[in-house]
Amino acid sequence: MSRTEGAGSGRRGRRASFPTKEQMPAQPAPVPDIGSLVLRLHLDGADRTFDMSVWPCSRLTRQLAETLRTVAVDGPESSYEAFKVNLFSVRKFVRFIAGPDPQNATEVEFSDLEAEHIDAFEQALIAEYGPDSDQPRISIGVVVRLLRVAFDASPTTFDPDLAIQLRFLGRETRARRTRPLDAYPQNVFEAIRILLICMTGLEPECAKRLQADCLTNPARGFVSVNYVKRRAHGRQISKSMRVSDGGALHHPGGLIRLALRLTARAREFSGSTDLWVSYGAKGLRDSFRSAGRVLGVTWTTGRNDMTSTR
Repeated sequence: MSRTEGAGSGRRGRRASFPTKEQMPAQPAPVPDIGSLVLRLHLDGADRTFDMSVWPCSRLTRQLAETLRTVAVDGPESSYEAFKVNLFSVRKFVRFIAGPDPQNATEVEFSDLEAEHIDAFEQALIAEYGPDSDQPRISIGVVVRLLRVAFDASPTTFDPDLAIQLRFLGRETRARRTRPLDAYPQNVFEAIRILLICMTGLEPECAKRLQADCLTNPARGFVSVNYVKRRAHGRQISKSMRVSDGGALHHPGGLIRLALRLTARAREFSGSTDLWVSYGAKGLRDSFRSAGRVLGVTWTTGRNDMTSTR
């Protein structure tokens, strides 16, 4: 073949151009090597080793392990028994997140968690242990507490809805009372009485001695409140005032009717005719007359109230 054969058209070729450094495509993010995960902690005077290498959700497990380490070293839960409780709850949580296909959950991180995960985990615990068991409350409490610690360290890592959910221990599980509340505490009635004084202008001593039959002559949205005013030398004067009446609590009549309903059972047991009556295991108590000033001041503290309960 001659030199002319295979030759081009005789036109000059184009110059080769190479991209500048700024034009080069970004390097892909390196894939971190999770590797084995073993926690070594000094708890209760001894070195402890916890192998979490075979747990599912390797990324999430590593993040939770760092949080567990922080809590164990810097937090109040530095005992071996407390750490075992935390570890048990965290293992159940990551297994729940992994679900039936752990291989597809290796990339899950804190940023992937949503509020629905916490609710679903809570429901799964209740279904497993039963609604009367303390274990759901304990496990959900551990997980939420650890997530709070992680959130405080890096708030932008978490989903905003989950951040709101972390304010609550759980929607279903609550610590059970050893003694269920079967009556309203005394401070509730002190608050109602102080509100009544503010709304009507009744003197505190008069308000404290109201009787259960103090409401009379309801008509056209108003009702009379009968009360006794003390004078010098032990004299008492019966007086009354006309106030608005209705079902809403912004009416003084409605507020008194609420107090009547709340104290009706105490009057039934004690036989008292007082409006403000407290009845318990020790019988009738005259607490609303003797401790009114102290409780009134306590209730109004921090509320910018200038009401005196002398």
